[in-house]
Amino acid sequence: IIITGHSYGGAIALLCMEDCWFRFIHSRENQDNSLEGKIHCYTFGAPRILGIFNYKKIKDRWNGSVEFFNASDVVTCVPPACFLYRHPVKRTHIGEKYSFFKMIHSRSYHDIDAYEDSIKKLMTEK
Repeated sequence: IIITGHSYGGAIALLCMEDCWFRFIHSRENQDNSLEGKIHCYTFGAPRILGIFNYKKIKDRWNGSVEFFNASDVVTCVPPACFLYRHPVKRTHIGEKYSFFKMIHSRSYHDIDAYEDSIKKLMTEK
């Protein structure tokens, strides 16, 4: 099962991943029909969704999931870390390096087209 989303859809995809973990109890057990390692979540430009108090309890549920982000995409920085929110999955930087001045005009860095271009550029480099 692959769950994916962009922006708000990325946040929903992460919550969907949590829902799959919670609902499919056999996915948590070491059985032959286990879904362990068969559910993956890939997000693009998703905001933070977990408070730090919840993060420590449930961070292992998102193993194998990846969050892609452009460094100057302001959406990936909300809610602010000072409010103790965290990203629950491994984050992978794509695109240009972080720039505060680029964040001011970050709409172009948050568009799905910008993520698509960054991934295409990354694939051609390899």
